[in-house]
Amino acid sequence: MKFNSVDEIKVGDYVTFLKGKKIIEVTEIRVDYSNYVKGVYVESGKVIKDHYSYFSPAPEQNTNTKTMKEQLYTWNDPQNNAVYGTKLAMNSAGEYVLEIKGTGQIVTMDPQLLTEVIPYTFMAKNGSTEKHFIGTEGKVSVGDTLIQTSAATLKIWVVKETNTKNKTAVKFTGRRIVTEKI
Repeated sequence: MKFNSVDEIKVGDYVTFLKGKKIIEVTEIRVDYSNYVKGVYVESGKVIKDHYSYFSPAPEQNTNTKTMKEQLYTWNDPQNNAVYGTKLAMNSAGEYVLEIKGTGQIVTMDPQLLTEVIPYTFMAKNGSTEKHFIGTEGKVSVGDTLIQTSAATLKIWVVKETNTKNKTAVKFTGRRIVTEKI
């Protein structure tokens, strides 16, 4: 379904190109004479801009549903060993039903005793755009300059925060630029 008017689109909406499947989050709308929509691909972070008539609403997605990959938890057993498990469901008592990694054993746990396993993430800024990336702890520091090589055009990012624990972060592909004061 094609949009009939630029007024049908709002910042924060999810759209796709008419014959596309990749989800784009709308970040800006120009309602002057151009009627251009600017957005960012959810998967890659690539920024795009095109006339509103080239977009259609993205298929409905349940934002409360996480993939199994995003539901990894850890806790300590009675011997104080770390145990990892994937959340399968929540029972009527409000406990999480988990499958223990490596054994396949099913257990129930109070959510307050669990810690969600989230990859190390950092936040970087490119102009006015802030974005969270998955990285390796110790590889970047606040103030580091990075060059992103996975985008269609090279992008320069400055690290603003580390260990942000952001669940929507995307993998950073690029290099840290070592600079020398002149």
